[in-house]
Amino acid sequence: MERKTKTTIERGLLISGIAIAAFGLLTEGINYPWGTLVGKETIAADPAPVSEQWIEQSLPAEEDLVYLTDCDAYGTATAPEEALQVGVIKLPKLGTADNVVEGTELKDLALGAGHLAGSALPGASGNCVIAGDRSDDLMRHLELLGEGDTILLADQDTQYTYTVFQAVTVEPTEVWVTEPVEGREAVLTLFTGTPSGSLKQRLVVQAELTASEPRS
Repeated sequence: MERKTKTTIERGLLISGIAIAAFGLLTEGINYPWGTLVGKETIAADPAPVSEQWIEQSLPAEEDLVYLTDCDAYGTATAPEEALQVGVIKLPKLGTADNVVEGTELKDLALGAGHLAGSALPGASGNCVIAGDRSDDLMRHLELLGEGDTILLADQDTQYTYTVFQAVTVEPTEVWVTEPVEGREAVLTLFTGTPSGSLKQRLVVQAELTASEPRS
């Protein structure tokens, strides 16, 4: 009787495991940007803003950066009345969009992608650095972006088009990716944890400003 009960429990655990794995694969399949296989791009609609306060100038970094944030948004979100809206970011190749708020702490990333304090603002000279949680839609498939792909980043008045020139994987301590890039006046740097579901390394995509137009 005891052996039969044990076998029943083992079968139950096996079936549960298979069901969980199948659900994960189904969810991933639904969320996968299949349009990338045929070169299709989709410009997602603007998300509802998280704050009525727009940033006017990049806040100074509180200390020298020695580590790229963990890019894990689990935890309590910044209260909307305390958040500063930096802009809206869209990845046409992936068909995703999200708000960009000031700050890259976990409480900031729970509201959207986070702008690194002290880095350039959208459209400005220097390096505009934005971190995102890999589990969120925006950067879930960031590894699919490559040279020549476009990134749209808008502030309150203007939409900027950036063109990707490189994608690299780095260690969390390789903060050189946040510095200005020689020979490129205005750069956008996106980074998130990699591999997916891990915080071991950082996937970094860098793009150069190539166009701008008034935001409608």
